[in-house]
Formats: sequence, C-alpha cells, structure tokens
Amino acid sequence: MLEFVGENKQGSHVVLMVRGRLDNKTAPEFAKKVEQLVGAGDKRIVVDMSGLEYISSAGLRALLNAGMHLRAADGGLAICCLMGMVRDVIDVAGFGQMFPVYGTVEEAISG
Repeated sequence: MLEFVGENKQGSHVVLMVRGRLDNKTAPEFAKKVEQLVGAGDKRIVVDMSGLEYISSAGLRALLNAGMHLRAADGGLAICCLMGMVRDVIDVAGFGQMFPVYGTVEEAISG
C-alpha cells in the first residue's frame, strides 16, 4: 500500500510525502500522481521518502519514468529522506547518479 501523506508547495517545488510500499501494485498510483502534478504545471518535484518502507524494481522504474517525464517538461525530480532498506536499494541501483538525493526536504529545495 502506498499513501500520499502530504503534498505542499514550497516556492517552485512540490514536496510529495509518501508512506508504505512503492512496488508492482502501487507504482501506477505514483506515476498517476506525478502526471497530475505535471498536468497542473508543477515541474519540480521533491519526493520525501521518510515514510517509505519498501521499494521494488517496479518502484525504481516508476521513479525513473517520473524523472524522465519531468526532464522532458523542463523540470526535475529529487528524492530525500531515505531510510533503511530504501536507502540501500537506491544506492545499489545507482539512482544517486540519476537524481539528486538529499538528506532533508530543505536541502532538496535549496539544492
């Protein structure tokens, strides 16, 4: 289960706080949410993953697709607040070289 527990605008960024699991079942929800934000004109998205417990290869694909979608719209995707297993998976997958990864939301916005 994936929950969107917060979405707030901070300057030119939208901070999207997620909780739960980003996997095969929930990746389409994540993709739809990013599409809605881009459709509303938001092009700089920070995903706060402090509440994310699990991410699968489908979740990684959803992040990659979101990042490509935002780049095509002259925007960008940043991720922050990685914890435990999610941090390990992001590191091993090399996503820190594809997206900016920050320790806090504040760093992601000012980054």
